[in-house]
Amino acid sequence: MSRPVIKPSEKLEIQFRKWLNKGHLHNVVLRPSYTRSGLPLQEEFLVDVIDKAGRSIPFTESGFLAPERGFIRYVDVKGVHWIAKDRASFNPEDKREIFDRLEFELSDDSTLLLQGLDQAVFPLLKFFEWMQACKNL
Repeated sequence: MSRPVIKPSEKLEIQFRKWLNKGHLHNVVLRPSYTRSGLPLQEEFLVDVIDKAGRSIPFTESGFLAPERGFIRYVDVKGVHWIAKDRASFNPEDKREIFDRLEFELSDDSTLLLQGLDQAVFPLLKFFEWMQACKNL
């Protein structure tokens, strides 16, 4: 029996809907009715994460618009790390202050840090872990 095929947009929505239904997310808009400039044409705006600095981070079927970085395609993400790639360098007592960070390794060998994601960090982490697992199939 083959595995069911699920699109990234469906997985993204599933992850965020789970957390929204539990009442854990207060900085996320699922399927926003407003538009967001800076997204590539034909991209459907699926999820808007508002970071602690008040910046919008829109997620689409194929990527997300990173503040001060531009549009990042999911296929260009080589790895995602909760808090940081090298978590050993952080004091465990600081975890409460920095728990809402994701560090991305990108295909151009650069890194991207999204921080201040609040509880949205967890559905995003699950989504990107799923995306990485799909690449390895």
